[in-house]
Amino acid sequence: MRVAIISDIHSNLEALQAVLKNIRSTEVDEIYSLGDVVGYGADPAACLDLIQSACSIMLRGNHESALLDPSQTAEMTTNAAQAINWTRRQLTSRELGLMANWPMVRVGSDARMVHASPDHPGEFHYLTSRWDIENAFKFFSEQICFYGHTHQPAVAEEIIPGVLRILPPRSFTMDEKCRYLVNVGSVGQPRNRDPSACWVLVTGHPPEVRFNSVVYDIRAAQEKILKAGLPSQLAERLAKGV
Repeated sequence: MRVAIISDIHSNLEALQAVLKNIRSTEVDEIYSLGDVVGYGADPAACLDLIQSACSIMLRGNHESALLDPSQTAEMTTNAAQAINWTRRQLTSRELGLMANWPMVRVGSDARMVHASPDHPGEFHYLTSRWDIENAFKFFSEQICFYGHTHQPAVAEEIIPGVLRILPPRSFTMDEKCRYLVNVGSVGQPRNRDPSACWVLVTGHPPEVRFNSVVYDIRAAQEKILKAGLPSQLAERLAKGV
């Protein structure tokens, strides 16, 4: 089975369209979304529609949660909160209802998927330090956990409980004796100093995890953000990947 995993689209239609085109060229069987389809960008409804039609699994991220519970914007940056409030005005009650039905966790036979972290997924912790990652391994029993949220692709391999190594976010074949935490990066707002949209392909037995980067029309996405009256920083950062 060939599975594409995407995350953090953030209403960036140009990036999502480019990634879906690239995914379809690889003839995958299914596409999974790990959340934050909306927020920051100027095309929330169009991105939501594409995700609903393309993905068989859709998880809820912190931006969807903030749309559904406005009190959560208090924990966001000013730019993020402004974008959420703008996004809420662009969506219908039906569209908001679709996101309300998305789960925060999906567990398969030997894989787990969350938006932010396997520990307390509704609190949307960031896995940014080695301690965060070591601790996260305690909260899932499957061989691999896929996540997003930080917008930075990353791989951690647990060799034995409590002993892990950080791997570069490149293609790798899973060792059946090890466990993994894999951040699939961001489609619509990368923050790894590479402005290309990122997604992950999982194939084969033993599974191979492959990171993919896709160039898209950044200028078009930037122009839409500015035309919508959203904070200019949200447009500027797209070209820098920060």
